[in-house]
Amino acid sequence: MQRANMCLDTGKIGQEFVIGVATGMEKVESVIGALNSHYFDVIIIDESTAAAVLERVTK
Repeated sequence: MQRANMCLDTGKIGQEFVIGVATGMEKVESVIGALNSHYFDVIIIDESTAAAVLERVTK
């Protein structure tokens, strides 16, 4: 069983925002590109992919 946490700034309720969803190691480069271009406001990502993104961008 996987756990998920979600947090939403209540000041954004009623506003439009873009949600990115990614899972899998093949998405690491795409996630990094999207983060660098500020394409979305919220990202939903699995733990292993998130760890790989963090490892890649902190080198």
